[in-house]
Amino acid sequence: MNEIFLGSEITQPEEKEAFFHVIPVPYERSVSYGGGTNKGPQGIIDASQQLETTDGISEPCKSGIYTHAALDCQGEAEAVLARIRTLNAQIAGRGQLPIVLGGEHTVSYGAVMGVADVYADEPLGIIQFDAHADLRDSYEAVRGVMLVL
Repeated sequence: MNEIFLGSEITQPEEKEAFFHVIPVPYERSVSYGGGTNKGPQGIIDASQQLETTDGISEPCKSGIYTHAALDCQGEAEAVLARIRTLNAQIAGRGQLPIVLGGEHTVSYGAVMGVADVYADEPLGIIQFDAHADLRDSYEAVRGVMLVL
């Protein structure tokens, strides 16, 4: 089990030298069907060991990929989202690109808000892979932690 995204192919650069920042967030609280979302980030990192470093045209690895330690997901949802938001704002504030690997979809809120804090006056593009849109404003009596588009 490798703790570094693409660790079989690259050496982890210094944090401030990498453009891409992989942030594992093994959060699992409000899943509605089945469980195991907390294992998703490590599963993606494990699978990344089989990836190529080039797509035949470019080599994103040359810009540096830094993998953070898994984010602490203990405590209330608001505290976890605040940690995600703070880390994403720090990374985006340095002109780097945060890449959050969840856990469940709730992590998207903290990730988007952190980047939005830095780029409040600019258009913001988001790529999210999820099985469904989750367009609710609350779930299981918890309000305001879902990403509402």
